[in-house]
Amino acid sequence: MTRCPFPNCPNDLPKGGVICVDHYFALEPARARFLNAAKVRLDRETDPKLRAHLAEQLEGYINAAIHSISTEEAESWRQRRWPARKQGETSVS
Repeated sequence: MTRCPFPNCPNDLPKGGVICVDHYFALEPARARFLNAAKVRLDRETDPKLRAHLAEQLEGYINAAIHSISTEEAESWRQRRWPARKQGETSVS
């Protein structure tokens, strides 16, 4: 699998994803949706010249997202959102 483009992020990308789930939810919702929309547009494009241009744009958008948050912020968000469960504990009551 492909790794998340954020520096020092050990997470894999989800199928068809641009960034890992932790970083996706750490981003502002509008920015996260924009990254997905850019990826979908790239995936649907058939013209090779336009695909290359869209790929460059997506790379720039990802770099902007990387600068907007850090890996540590994503990890702290994940810990707040999904605290570690005790062994044997389930999420279903």
